[in-house]
Amino acid sequence: MNKIFLFIFFLLATSCQYFKRNAVVGPDYYQVHWDESVNLIKQQKLEEAEPVLKELYSSAQFAHPELAIKALFELGQISEKKGEWLLALSQFKECEIKKNYLQGFKAELELPARLAGLYATLGELQISELYAKKVESNLQIYRQQISLSEQKAWWAETLYRMGSFPVQSLSADNWQNFARRFHSTSQYLIQSMELSDSVWSERSFELAQMFFKKSFELLSTSPGDLEENSVLLGSQVRDRINLLQEIFEKIQLYRPLDLEKSRLVWLFYQSVSDNQKQAQDKLYKIKDSAPLSRQSEKRNALKRDGILVNPKSGGIDNNSNDPNL
Repeated sequence: MNKIFLFIFFLLATSCQYFKRNAVVGPDYYQVHWDESVNLIKQQKLEEAEPVLKELYSSAQFAHPELAIKALFELGQISEKKGEWLLALSQFKECEIKKNYLQGFKAELELPARLAGLYATLGELQISELYAKKVESNLQIYRQQISLSEQKAWWAETLYRMGSFPVQSLSADNWQNFARRFHSTSQYLIQSMELSDSVWSERSFELAQMFFKKSFELLSTSPGDLEENSVLLGSQVRDRINLLQEIFEKIQLYRPLDLEKSRLVWLFYQSVSDNQKQAQDKLYKIKDSAPLSRQSEKRNALKRDGILVNPKSGGIDNNSNDPNL
């Protein structure tokens, strides 16, 4: 009897809190919180925006589930920027479960693209590829429904958001994670550049350039430094250069036939060529005695066995006898 009484009391108390909130602060309470968080995000005040979003997510799940999921989506992006990838993954996975509350393009394009990028960041390349295939399928549908020529700004922004990641947070400790992420979603940034939008295409170009710039800053160790430290450092640099080369190879797969149609794309592929040469030069300067790391040994073994790494899918291609390869 006591348990039944306590349960009824709990329901009444919860209902009172709900009606009190809506009666006292009005029906716009949740929208005000959402607008506040959006303004804070625009000002890059993420530490202030995060608690507002958390409060909105927890309080609006029943009253305004669409705002709650929008808040959770933004929390996922903040977690990404903080390098909390597992937390971001769990937040985006919950968004996926409740994606009906998100806008169509955000649920069907941006969300699976972010999941593909996150799984790549965490080294789960097979799952990442599954999400990438889902994105490509959905892109084909949206291209039939929304004209690229008539909605350039919309497409440029959408593709930028699909390929973007917090490059400002890149460091020596997380470079490999970010490199896998860039490898997974760089094609969306290139497609955004092709549209030549003055805002979002420019941002796509700047993000890619910043990734290359920061990557080479981490490779700026001179041959003398390599000798003074250890051969281990040489093998680490070699692994990073090899991964960069795989990224360059994938980027070349998306090279447009006519580069002059877009100034940004032309500049981008010029920088890719320069970066490829710079990476190769650095590779030659690494001390020959530096031992191969486990990753490099595995990569070389695959090549010896005739197994090629498919840079477009991130997977393994065993069809070494294919005359078209």
